[in-house]
Amino acid sequence: MFVFGQFTQRMVWAPAGDATAGDATADDATADDATAGDVTAGDVTAGDATAGAWYDEIEWTDPNLKAALVKAGYHTGSIEDALQRTLQHETELMKKLGRPAGALLNAPEEGQTAADFMKANAKVFGLPSEASGYEITAPEGMPEGMQVDDTLLDRWRSTAFDHGMTPAQVQAGLDLYAEIIKSGETNSVAAVEKANAEMSAELAKEWGPSAEEKTGLAVRAFETIAAQAGLSPAAMNIAAENLEKGVGAAASLRFMHQVALALGEDGIVVPANATNGLGSLSSMQDEHASVMQKIKDLRGRDAAKEKELQKRLGELSDAIVAAGGK
Repeated sequence: MFVFGQFTQRMVWAPAGDATAGDATADDATADDATAGDVTAGDVTAGDATAGAWYDEIEWTDPNLKAALVKAGYHTGSIEDALQRTLQHETELMKKLGRPAGALLNAPEEGQTAADFMKANAKVFGLPSEASGYEITAPEGMPEGMQVDDTLLDRWRSTAFDHGMTPAQVQAGLDLYAEIIKSGETNSVAAVEKANAEMSAELAKEWGPSAEEKTGLAVRAFETIAAQAGLSPAAMNIAAENLEKGVGAAASLRFMHQVALALGEDGIVVPANATNGLGSLSSMQDEHASVMQKIKDLRGRDAAKEKELQKRLGELSDAIVAAGGK
């Protein structure tokens, strides 16, 4: 508790060597007109503060300040002594705290969540007064169907506001999400391209110029058998994946090419412009566009459904490329 304002109301500065204050000297002072210099540490203690002392003559704006002065023992001695001791105490306190007391934060109250604590000190942490106050820069270069639109940004703002996140944390979180999505897309595409390149190189070495034709025949033979078995497109894909996992992509195509030769051209019922049991090239392209729109409409609300659609999108993309489309 500091009383500088109270002290300065009473202080009278005298020239050096002049111990008077209105010509009254320390020797002339009587019990009735005692000056501040007559009140020594031995004269007045916290327990025997009496009326007539200098601190009784101050018009305190808060009576508690006077009580605090006496309790701290600053009432002993003169006003000048009290002021110097108070300043010394504040200086020492500032050194320990490292900043003014007004710049310190109270510790969270018992049971107070981190979000509530941040909101209670919103001005200190730069939190907006409402969710729409977050200024976010949407990431660029996101994969097709995975762009961050206004709806997703508003949901992120609302979530961030509920959890008392700072603007910097909000932007960092969105940037990390974009980085993960881009990285996953890049890695996935790279892995598929690498596998296809290795498979094509192996079959080209074995089959030569007819590799592309034999590959298409093998795929149509597999789809014919799958259709005769009554497999749905999803079940057909699972069967193809399991076959590939078991013997490898190149070996799977070699096997199905032999099946095609056994069936003969008349035994293969899947037309040449269809692949993967998905229908014609145009129908696959239409479905590809439809699936992309569904992914966009989800906007991250259903991770499981989005994963399923992403898988379907990959199947369609591969099938379109195999059928000669783009």
